[in-house]
Amino acid sequence: MTLSCRTDRLADGGPGTPPATRDPAVLLKYAQLCLQTGRTGRARQVLDWIGPPSPDWTPQQLQGLLTLAEKTGGTDAAEQALRVLLAMDRIPHPVALYILRMAQSGDDAELALRLRDLLEEKFSHSQRAQFRSRSLLAMLGPIQALAQLRRRPAPPRGPSEAVALAELLAQAGARRLCLRYLRACRHRWPGSFPLLRQQISALTQFGAAEEALALIDRAPAEIGRAEIARLRLGAFFALGRLQDAQALLDEAGRMNVTLAGGQLRMMLKIAFEDTAGAEALVPLMVAQTGRSEQTMAQFRISHLGGLLNELQLLARIDAPQEELQRDFYFPARRSIGAWQAASPRPAPCGAQSAIPRLVLQYWDSDDIPPAIGEVMQSWQDIPGYSYRRFTRRSALDFLKTRFDSAHVRAFKLANSPAEECDFLRLCLLAAEGGIYVDADDLLVGDPEELRGLGSGLVLYQESFGAVGNNIIAARPGHDCLRLAAGMARESLLARENDITWSKLGPGLITRALAVHLGARAPGDPEGDVVLAPEQVFRRTVQMHMAMPYKSTPDYWNSHDGQTPPEIMAVLASFAESQGAA
Repeated sequence: MTLSCRTDRLADGGPGTPPATRDPAVLLKYAQLCLQTGRTGRARQVLDWIGPPSPDWTPQQLQGLLTLAEKTGGTDAAEQALRVLLAMDRIPHPVALYILRMAQSGDDAELALRLRDLLEEKFSHSQRAQFRSRSLLAMLGPIQALAQLRRRPAPPRGPSEAVALAELLAQAGARRLCLRYLRACRHRWPGSFPLLRQQISALTQFGAAEEALALIDRAPAEIGRAEIARLRLGAFFALGRLQDAQALLDEAGRMNVTLAGGQLRMMLKIAFEDTAGAEALVPLMVAQTGRSEQTMAQFRISHLGGLLNELQLLARIDAPQEELQRDFYFPARRSIGAWQAASPRPAPCGAQSAIPRLVLQYWDSDDIPPAIGEVMQSWQDIPGYSYRRFTRRSALDFLKTRFDSAHVRAFKLANSPAEECDFLRLCLLAAEGGIYVDADDLLVGDPEELRGLGSGLVLYQESFGAVGNNIIAARPGHDCLRLAAGMARESLLARENDITWSKLGPGLITRALAVHLGARAPGDPEGDVVLAPEQVFRRTVQMHMAMPYKSTPDYWNSHDGQTPPEIMAVLASFAESQGAA
């Protein structure tokens, strides 16, 4: 009997019916299906059926129980599962990294570092290199992690260790070395699919998704149709080929093959403004994220939840698109799409660009974490460029000098450093021009490649259609940025409770650009605004680098929330007992 048949029979028992099996694999699968269909009460009941875990459970089953217990409020079961896991002599890499992320989400960096060292001891010597690479990446960020690995003598590597090292090289921006290393490894282990997958991932990350797609087309058939399809799907997403991605998912669905998780599938439904399809995926999304019964409420105020809310609201509004694009993302994105279809792509203007050779960045305090400082350093001392980094204090001084009291008050009303940053960048660029870049974006190429794309305003379009705001290049006083800064100021002063993405981030930039394009005079130069594909920007900048602070509950886009104190207590007790031993 297959697992799906056995779970079907469990579901047929009705509420309160005890199971005919005590097999944890079957019960856990059934509980996951309950969560994915929104039946949280039934999943809680399954938790009671499962009972305390025993040492003969697999680590994967214990992780599944831990996740289920957190989502259904079963604190005791979560603690029991974690204790059994930590008592094991050997733990698979994904499970060990899951435990490490729990410690990070508890916002205790010292405990997380101690746990990393203890978890490493749960691997054989031949497996430690792989865990060391990925755990140091999670704890220290890619640049420091790579530096640490280079200081340690490495044992002979197999394909799995080579994949982990190549991933770290890619994350750290060592692009040429990464690609050379992957080519050498694939020559040594030509049949290794994980190495091929990492090579394709690196090319996509480096802005060479077309090359990655060509590599996928040459992949040996013995890899399997499903694996090749997953690789192709990732390349389609990176290139913004959403119609091709949807066709691939539809074909896989007819074959009963799952190519993507709930988040990617929902992002695609939302990109196509398929409200009903997105709504149907909400239970699956909730089941795959969050740590508690509050996950549904948390999802509704998340990025994807906010976009779904807007789609539902727009279905009840009858008004011309032009009247909606200032306040709503989807009408704005449609207008930008129409402009792109009607306008030829301008040729790069190179050194003749009016954009100043000035790099602007923000970190709210003088105390910059080392992992962030190393990334920001890549933008300093560029020949021929000036560099200015603002703190909260210097940002306030700038706003007082160059703007008015309303801008100062708006900045002070920001809910987080991320919102401060989003507002400040618009004001800085409107006043000074230059290239504004987020603190987690690493320069790996020549900034002239970005600056020379246009003469007035250079932006990029994310894969799913929004206009990115982490990197913007502009001449001083550009009307689009003046408009965007005014819209952001109004939102902050009105204390709007939209998510940061919509209120001040890519959602705002998308809306401001649509309004600006609609108001342009017929004689405005075509090259004044350039909206480049994301892959073009990725050739110069390593975007959104993996940073330790993104695993903490204070990160603005945190999905799972803070690890419960009861779980942190178990982790702390384990670390203390091992220290005593």
